[in-house]
Amino acid sequence: MFYQPYLELDVALMQQACAILLQFDDFPSFCKSKSGAKTYIVHLQEARWEQRADDLVFIISGNRFLRGMVRLVVGAMIQIGKGKMTLEEFESGIREKRRFRLALSAPAHGLYLCRVEYPYL
Repeated sequence: MFYQPYLELDVALMQQACAILLQFDDFPSFCKSKSGAKTYIVHLQEARWEQRADDLVFIISGNRFLRGMVRLVVGAMIQIGKGKMTLEEFESGIREKRRFRLALSAPAHGLYLCRVEYPYL
């Protein structure tokens, strides 16, 4: 996902948030309300930020994603990078399965699916 925020971000903190994210597999905090999801279980394999020239790229992989999940995750991490949300708030929000007060959904432009893999093929 590509996103061009207007402020400098603390990418090291955002990387730490990725490590926290990978410790969980139940994500009602990162699902649009009224999505109709029967379960919020998502098995993430990877979540990380990469600096590519002037761009900051978020890479995430998992067995599936909830409606709006990637945009909400990126929005929360941008808030962490701006210093408006702490890692502790991020972790407790996921653990307590509640919505984040300050998290914004990142814009959809720049978000794309680059690969689909099926383990049984």
